[in-house]
Amino acid sequence: MAAATPTPTRSRAGRAIRARHNWVQLAKFSTVGASGYVVNLAVFATLLDWAGLQYRLAAVVQALAPSLLARAAASGKVPQNRA
Repeated sequence: MAAATPTPTRSRAGRAIRARHNWVQLAKFSTVGASGYVVNLAVFATLLDWAGLQYRLAAVVQALAPSLLARAAASGKVPQNRA
């Protein structure tokens, strides 16, 4: 029995796995995701401990905080460091 010839999808996936830039992009994506998780966790812990919020309210605030800060930054209401 002859070996099956690789399908275009398989060879394309193989090339993608071997390409260095794809691994670099994955590492960057993972770093951003991990740092976002750490920031969210820190905000949640701060709201629980220092602000004394109940855990449900702290979870809602920490979930909304990134979008609210991004919107404020886009509208120019957040001070920017200018050197």
